Amino acid sequence: MKTPRAVLVTMALLLPGAGDLAAQSPVQAPDTVFLASEHSPVVAGVVEWLLPTAGFAYGGDWTRGFVPNVVRTASFIGFMKTGGDSNRCEGACPAWGVALVAGTVWAIVDAVDTARDHNARVRRLVAGLSLEPAPGGGAAVGLRVMP
Repeated sequence: MKTPRAVLVTMALLLPGAGDLAAQSPVQAPDTVFLASEHSPVVAGVVEWLLPTAGFAYGGDWTRGFVPNVVRTASFIGFMKTGGDSNRCEGACPAWGVALVAGTVWAIVDAVDTARDHNARVRRLVAGLSLEPAPGGGAAVGLRVMP
């Protein structure tokens, strides 16, 4: 059986371009997959007030709550240790009380900020229209989608 001349010519024309083209190169998977929804800053603050570090975990980064909650816990322990005995309380009780309130406020405000930062990251990744300069000059309109 003979191969028609048109098939041979077509194969000869297509064969040099059969290598890896840019459009045919394998797509590299991202290192991380970011699937997230927005978190309520109010809920993060309330949860942080009730359970130390839990508000940071809800907000998206529990490690951020380590330092404020160490201050909060240590001042609570110091306040309880000196608060029961009036002889030891002298100037320590007010200092531990101020440290406890300051650590708690710091933790709550930072948990709220953690949730807001998380929401800002999510908003940057969601779909939206973009207007950018085109490679050949002029402007290009595109649709940016979350990977």
